Amino acid sequence: MNIYILEDNLSQLFYLEKLIKQILLQKNRQNCKVKTFEQPKDLINNVKERGNHQLFFLDIELGQNDKLGLLTAKKIKELDPLAIIVFISSHSEFLPLTFRYQTEAFDFIDKNLCTKEKIERITRAINFVINNSHSMKTSFFFENQNNILQIPFEKIFFIETSSESHRLILHGKNEIIEFYGSISEVLKQEPRLLKSHRSYIINPNNVVKIDKKERTIYFERGIKCYASRSKLKFITNSISNIRKEK
Repeated sequence: MNIYILEDNLSQLFYLEKLIKQILLQKNRQNCKVKTFEQPKDLINNVKERGNHQLFFLDIELGQNDKLGLLTAKKIKELDPLAIIVFISSHSEFLPLTFRYQTEAFDFIDKNLCTKEKIERITRAINFVINNSHSMKTSFFFENQNNILQIPFEKIFFIETSSESHRLILHGKNEIIEFYGSISEVLKQEPRLLKSHRSYIINPNNVVKIDKKERTIYFERGIKCYASRSKLKFITNSISNIRKEK
């Protein structure tokens, strides 16, 4: 689990960090990363992983902008649709805005609550992440010693090897993500992907067309990858069988 805190008031930031670390200690989860930020751009630049193991505590009013926390949450959701977001604010009147910004917030914690109630609400959010991380059957989840990656499976087109050693590039509907790993590692953890070439694994559900002559696999918007001669028949038959089952 990764926990991010965005709060521009240092005393509030340290207070929230202390509460969270106390809860993690009680749960024997000291290995969880807790990262604190005062500026939204610094937080956004540090979101390297994807998945519902990512928990964000965001102050809504930052500096002179009383909605900057909401805008930050919206950006986080664009980067990581599975992220869990909790807003923290002394302005309870902002609660309706969290729905307008479509952030799918897990909770809204009023800063005016007593410490006991805050701990209960924070604990509930942490428990939710602990109990639900990696459990979504509709997600692609990959983990190794270097990174954790989780995104909706339906958003994946294909994954290819990078020119950089031991790195892969995931091509999705809305983004391109580079991460550490190997084709064989991914296939062991995600059998729904198919190997079309020594350098490519594809999501068969998103294939739009296969040019057998050119051994080219097409996805939406003309995005493409390739199949080796030895894998072409396997890929074609596999996609045909998948579509018959639907």
